[in-house]
Amino acid sequence: MMPNQYRFKRVQKFLLLAIFALLVLGMVIFHKQLNYALFGFKLPTPTGTFEVGRITLDAKDPIRPEIFTDDTTDHREIRIDVYYPATHTLTTTPGIYLHSDIVEGITGLPPIAVQPIIPNWRDHASPAPANAPYPVLLFSPGFDASPSLYTSLLEELTSRGHIIVALWHPYTTSRIRYTDGRIIESRYEANSAFFEGTEEERNTTKQRIATEWAKDMITALNEIEIQNKVDGPLKGYFDLNRIGAFGHSFGGQNAAAAMTLEPRIRAGLNMDGTTTYQPAIDNGVQGPFAFVYDTFGPPYDYLEQIGTSVEEWWKNWMIRNCPIAIRENAQKTYIFQIDQLAHEGFATDITLLQSVFPFVITPDMVGTINGNELLPLLADLIHGFFSHHLSDNPAPILENPEAHHPALHRGIRNHPDPQIAFQ
Repeated sequence: MMPNQYRFKRVQKFLLLAIFALLVLGMVIFHKQLNYALFGFKLPTPTGTFEVGRITLDAKDPIRPEIFTDDTTDHREIRIDVYYPATHTLTTTPGIYLHSDIVEGITGLPPIAVQPIIPNWRDHASPAPANAPYPVLLFSPGFDASPSLYTSLLEELTSRGHIIVALWHPYTTSRIRYTDGRIIESRYEANSAFFEGTEEERNTTKQRIATEWAKDMITALNEIEIQNKVDGPLKGYFDLNRIGAFGHSFGGQNAAAAMTLEPRIRAGLNMDGTTTYQPAIDNGVQGPFAFVYDTFGPPYDYLEQIGTSVEEWWKNWMIRNCPIAIRENAQKTYIFQIDQLAHEGFATDITLLQSVFPFVITPDMVGTINGNELLPLLADLIHGFFSHHLSDNPAPILENPEAHHPALHRGIRNHPDPQIAFQ
């Protein structure tokens, strides 16, 4: 056989093997998608003591004008989903992951694509009285995102003995459905203006929205104070002396902003959120605060191209993402980083679905960490942080996270300040 013929045979063999591998991969992926369509996608069963109930409430602020409409008589009204420890929920039907009339507005997909997702929570399930009242955690999602995309995380935290109050922010969530069936769409000045225009114009828009989001948390708090007093399914179940706030991305910075405005919030946690859009943050926070980051590092090639030093990049990054006002004024500050995680992966449901839709939910979105590994990691960290700082329970994960999850670290990889870095 001539050398060229030999090389051709080798290439041919390689191509055949590659095609076979792609066919096998396609069959595996197709099998997962077929199972998804035929049998549904059950979110992981929560591992805590309690089952999970949920009620949805519309909370209107009678004195706060709605800045995103032209109606001068309109007042701000938010939606909140209240996840609470429950009992005997398995005798009832699971809730609806997303109502069909808002699916497309939130996900860009037809309702049939999301219908197979099966949550664990049950609507108006009987609350568990054993450990009541329960600590309350306010939650804000990422900008334009629905709290539903974090359902698996919220369910897991609820099962461990928290009440989660998840906020839908009108006109900045792509679509909202209120309890009476009203649908609210996002508005240009609250969404597109977030990304367009000059940097100064964008920052002005972001600060304006951030102020409203922080006030939304106060509106939510006021609503649960009412629910704690009036006759209803959760009367007396909210421990208003143990309130924390957390969120992802823009919602993560909202936890810090709300803490600066509302002394009832005793602790806060930010999942990968920039914190420059709320002037109130310059005052710092009084309680304990945690920053949790995805995997990132300086863009060395780009910095060399534009002539900026790595040290300068880190300085600017810290100003935007880990401001000194919080670190110096907080009662205690924690900084964590998670290996193999990208920004959108904090929306745990999306990460869990990555194996089913690998060509849609890509590693640049969620990272390469397995969703079934990420969910307990985040839940252990968030539960440990709030359980420790709201209820004085021991939480060794805060001081030695790698012992609990090898992908979780205290500090930021290769940060120039040894007080902040881990290697």
